Amino acid sequence: MFNSLRKKYALTGVGLILAFLLVSLLLNGLLKEPFLIWENHRKMEAICDQIQRWMREDREELQKNIEELGFQENVKISIFGEDYQILATTQLRGEREKSVKEKLVKKLKAIRDILDKEGVYFRKDERKGRKDLSYLVQVEKAGSLGYVVVRKSIPGIQKNMMLMDLFYVLSSLVTLAAGSVIIVWLAGKMVRPLENMNQVTRRIAQLDFEESVQVKSKDELGTLAASINSMSDQLKFNMEELQKELEFRKGMLRSLAHELKTPIAVIEGYTEHMPYIAESQPQKLQKYVDVIAKECVRMDQMIREILELCAYENRENIVQVTEFSSGIFLRELAQQTWEEFSRTVEILDEIDGYIAGDYQMLQRAVYNYIKNAVFHSRDAGIIRLTARNEGQNWIFSVYNSGSHIDEAELEKIWEVFYKSDQARTRERTSCGIGLAIAKEVAHAHRGRTWAKNMTDGVEFYLLIPSSSVDKKGG
Repeated sequence: MFNSLRKKYALTGVGLILAFLLVSLLLNGLLKEPFLIWENHRKMEAICDQIQRWMREDREELQKNIEELGFQENVKISIFGEDYQILATTQLRGEREKSVKEKLVKKLKAIRDILDKEGVYFRKDERKGRKDLSYLVQVEKAGSLGYVVVRKSIPGIQKNMMLMDLFYVLSSLVTLAAGSVIIVWLAGKMVRPLENMNQVTRRIAQLDFEESVQVKSKDELGTLAASINSMSDQLKFNMEELQKELEFRKGMLRSLAHELKTPIAVIEGYTEHMPYIAESQPQKLQKYVDVIAKECVRMDQMIREILELCAYENRENIVQVTEFSSGIFLRELAQQTWEEFSRTVEILDEIDGYIAGDYQMLQRAVYNYIKNAVFHSRDAGIIRLTARNEGQNWIFSVYNSGSHIDEAELEKIWEVFYKSDQARTRERTSCGIGLAIAKEVAHAHRGRTWAKNMTDGVEFYLLIPSSSVDKKGG
């Protein structure tokens, strides 16, 4: 029965209205009569005060005034002098007046001591067996002018009370009926956003992020809806990125298998023929050994670079920030290039002062640029290494003369194993991992990499924000 918030809200609301009405009826039954007696006492005091002013100021119009007042307030008024003679009254004339006078005079004599002492007398006067003749009686002494007696019929008050009770019951029933309809409607309106959120979150749980929560209010529900939509968008983005990463990893494994397949096949073929070559052509044995060793070195280099790239991607290599001279940094790279490739590198150092960063990581990244330039430049081509300041950034660039890179490939060259030469020729020792490593080194320094075709060649860039370098490496 209570497995729905809509039902819980509706039944709780109707129950609260019903409880409120019942409590109100109970309080009305307990407090109604004392309140009405108090209210009538207050009004009768005001009537007595008004009559006393007339007795002092306008004795000639006293009878007329009290008749009008008695009619307006639905009370009976009698005024007695000090000798208990009626000065004015709203009672009937004749025998009835005589009877009332005798009873009132008797009452006045009985309470004279109270009036002399307190000046006021009030009570509920009920006659045995004659509830229709019960009154609220207010008696006040008007100094030497006499006494004022005001009476109000209790049955008349009770009839008004019964009408009020009937009206209250009817209004309560109308309130309960109307309130129930309104509460059921409000419960549905309050629960509808929650149902929408529930529907959307179920779809999110099934990895369906196409639907969003349609709640635009500025309250807590609106904030929750915005959080769910933000979570959905973030999960969608992360899932797409994971899918891209998965496809990237699959592609990398295929490329790795392709890269390793050839050297393994070469090693396998040469190894199989080595026994025959050793017997028939021993002079070629050293050549076979050299080829096998070369392929082993190539596979070792490839595996080392993959492990290095994975370490950068997983942030296993923490950036060790030091300050170093750009001149020493550039000369070491030029010397290393000469020793390995016998190629001269032009150096252009425009940095004033020291560079802050991880010396070994930056040297590895820039050297990968140089190796790439050596592989793609003509033997007599120019290779130029530049370091400069640009605002709050340090920029290293490597230029090589030669053919351009297709504009569609300028973003793809940073991918692992990507080569502009799709035939993957084995004339070069490049594995297609160096540029990916350079990109990860830049990210570790909170920087970036890019390449640009120049007039007669290509230039690769590595930017490091000097204000963002720290020991955590981003």
